[in-house]
Amino acid sequence: MLNINNLSVLNADSQIKILDDISLKAGTGEVIYIFGSNGSGKSTLLSTLMGDPQFEISAGNIVFENNDITESSPTDRSIAGMFLASQHPIELPGVSMKQYLRLIYNIHHKEKLPVFKFREVLKDTAEKINYPKELLDRNVNEGFSGGEKKKTEILQMLLLEPKIIMLDEIDSGLDTKSRKSIFEALKVFRTENKKTIWLIVSHYDEIKEYLKPTKEFEIVKGKLH
Repeated sequence: MLNINNLSVLNADSQIKILDDISLKAGTGEVIYIFGSNGSGKSTLLSTLMGDPQFEISAGNIVFENNDITESSPTDRSIAGMFLASQHPIELPGVSMKQYLRLIYNIHHKEKLPVFKFREVLKDTAEKINYPKELLDRNVNEGFSGGEKKKTEILQMLLLEPKIIMLDEIDSGLDTKSRKSIFEALKVFRTENKKTIWLIVSHYDEIKEYLKPTKEFEIVKGKLH
């Protein structure tokens, strides 16, 4: 269960208020679709939930699985089972995909897999979403297309099996074919992980056909409606 209680958020530098008295509850398996105009505060909400230091909580709190995580670091939130797929996944030059994915897998799972065993898990997981196997031999997101970067985010989701998935316009900047490929991959995860909580920010209603939201909210000038 995720509880957002009377949350107000400022830009940490300018101290300008972005979110105003946001409250939201999301239970096991719920899919929450959040929409609104550019600059309304949608992305800020997801970033704040993940502990982004660019944003400062001025009021309210965030409770996940009965634990107040308002002051928790992004790393602690990730290990607790929260995952944010961003609009612009970063490149990690010099860091191999296989090395990186095994590292984050072992951080998030009690059972630490040796190299040969993890490669079996990675191969099976990549095949589920038709992930291009040649990308696994490259560095993280280095030279990847927009669609390839987004699909890499979904591959990480499948490996980590988070309890909460937050999608921040994961479908932005993609052509129709790439969007459909991303939506199909997300549907695979949704089908296999019925208990996961989803918070989705998107400009494309098409994503709702694949993930079937249970609730919808609009953010207008920092307020949730």
